[in-house]
Amino acid sequence: MRKAVLDTSSIASLSLIGILTKCLQIFEITIPKAVVEELEDISSHKDVLGKATRNVLDLVKEGKITVYSVEDKRRTKGLLSSDVGLGEAECIVCCMERRIPLLVMDDVDAMYSLEDTAIANDIETNISVWLIAELVNNKIITKQESVKYVKSLIKLREWEGSVLEVMVKKYLG
Repeated sequence: MRKAVLDTSSIASLSLIGILTKCLQIFEITIPKAVVEELEDISSHKDVLGKATRNVLDLVKEGKITVYSVEDKRRTKGLLSSDVGLGEAECIVCCMERRIPLLVMDDVDAMYSLEDTAIANDIETNISVWLIAELVNNKIITKQESVKYVKSLIKLREWEGSVLEVMVKKYLG
């Protein structure tokens, strides 16, 4: 089973379209404490995203998603910028400390800002749609199902016309 660290946006997106539990069939998912705190904040909302994050927090409580407390607070603080929030910074530090080679995040600005750090530490970065493509590659869902999930994600997350919508084509053709 491959290991991956997910940021708040990507894990919420996968839960929103109802595919996160399928991802847990092939990925051991870890999130840092800052991501849990962000999920808790969003979970208080009375909308579909609030419900999706409550579902993620349930998976955390059930022990299906691992929570990690980042040790190197100085390194984390050094990564913060106008493009990189605490959740994203803790995600990449979590990858480094736990030697997890895969970081999934839907914040394109943060991903770009953290690119040099990721490369220097042999961390592969991808967006959440990459996980959907991996579900197809592992025959957990069909290509047709993946298209439905992705279209739903683009609509629900309002990615129409964004960089993320363009990146989706990279993963699913």
